[in-house]
Amino acid sequence: MLEEALKDSDEGVREKAAQSLSRIEAKADFDTYILMLDRDDRATRIQAIYHLAELATEPAVELLRLQIRDPYDDVRAAVIQALGNSSNNYTTREIRQKAVDIALMGLEDVNLSIRASAADTLARFRDPRSTRALLALITTGTKDEADDAQPVVRALLALGEIGGSKLVPDIIEKAKTDSLEIKEAALKVLGMLGDPRAEGCLIDALTSDNARIRMQAAESLGYIDFGF
Repeated sequence: MLEEALKDSDEGVREKAAQSLSRIEAKADFDTYILMLDRDDRATRIQAIYHLAELATEPAVELLRLQIRDPYDDVRAAVIQALGNSSNNYTTREIRQKAVDIALMGLEDVNLSIRASAADTLARFRDPRSTRALLALITTGTKDEADDAQPVVRALLALGEIGGSKLVPDIIEKAKTDSLEIKEAALKVLGMLGDPRAEGCLIDALTSDNARIRMQAAESLGYIDFGF
């Protein structure tokens, strides 16, 4: 009957029929994804996770919250990546906040790649509530090994996307690190923030022995707001 209502002469009837059909289809899909999550096959479960993230509904997000505690790294990674991929679908404030909360859980994961991916996802949501956790990560994650640097690098870039003048002192401090990747990311973020307090740090970086650092410092100086 609803299919017939799509052909109704009244536009309002057609619109309501389309909305009802969409809800019915989403409910059927949701039930299918629940069954997929119960499968032993992780590939099937991961597929369901991506579909649930696309739905961006409260029941779907609650299921994703359960999956972020899964013992398998690839399942937890899928939750974080799926939320990032579908971040634009989360237009309702309450559901968006719940999605961000899941990504914040990923920021504390034992797997460094998942931490880095969580920072990327938080960058897409651009929720200021993420700032404290991201700052904590760049403050405590100070190892210089390449693998350890990635979560810090990605957290720095996420902070650049979120923005805020209060971040500047912490980013300047991070630009003093010995890690090339972290230093370069910090200098990039100072350009993204555009705060004139970063001028001295960026000018100092122009004298670095490393060309990548000098190049990034030169580029970032071009984005500083000097109030001209």
